[in-house]
Amino acid sequence: MPKKTFKKLYISDILSIVAIINQKVKEKEDLSKLLILNQIQIRDLIGLETTIETPFQSFGGHQPYKDVFSISGALLYFLSRSQNFLDGNKRMSILITSYFLYINGYVLNIPPIELYEITKVIVLSSPSQKDNLIKALSDVISSSSLKRVTI
Repeated sequence: MPKKTFKKLYISDILSIVAIINQKVKEKEDLSKLLILNQIQIRDLIGLETTIETPFQSFGGHQPYKDVFSISGALLYFLSRSQNFLDGNKRMSILITSYFLYINGYVLNIPPIELYEITKVIVLSSPSQKDNLIKALSDVISSSSLKRVTI
């Protein structure tokens, strides 16, 4: 069986997203549908880079997150729990996870407010629930993602 490939997420992608958001906020463009009202500031660049690399790592030759949806679930979990932004950590976790899905050919079809509620559950969860929560997130993301049509 051929190994499934996917496009990886890099810190430069996140910096580009932050720059675009900040420019749009500066231009007073309405981003309220994304639940973004203020400019985004990164608190911990190295921590952010480590957080987005975590789902792509392997341990002893074993890669725990093998496909786009399990990686997306892990991204949403780790980004939601980290405090790499001064404000908007949950919103940015949604945006970054959605971007990862997008560059890999999918669109997440869950309303932003529902995604925000999911991230609140993640943040309030016990670390001991990590594996089960990531699996549940992966399943929800998989069942709620649409294949992106390119023209």
